[in-house]
Amino acid sequence: MPFASMTSADFNQNPSKAKKAANEGPLVITEHGEASYVLVRYSDFKDHWRKSKSLYDALNHKDSRFDDDFAPERISFRGGTSNSDGIPARYERCFRIPQGRASGR
Repeated sequence: MPFASMTSADFNQNPSKAKKAANEGPLVITEHGEASYVLVRYSDFKDHWRKSKSLYDALNHKDSRFDDDFAPERISFRGGTSNSDGIPARYERCFRIPQGRASGR
């Protein structure tokens, strides 16, 4: 989500325009082309600032557009041909064991 931005000079000349923009979402205020400050509504700030979240809550954001289409491919290490270490042939490159090392058997 791209943020609205405003130069520091524009912010100083027209703070009411900045407040209106911040009502729509965070407003980035720039100085010399670099982001310097962010103006947000107090209610948004209060809801999000240093609020403890579990990992589940952090990843389970209600507005996320990525959650609906996430369907990871299921893989199985069962079946198929495997090498002497029990690693399926299709994954052998990922788990190469250097020659000459003890296999621990």
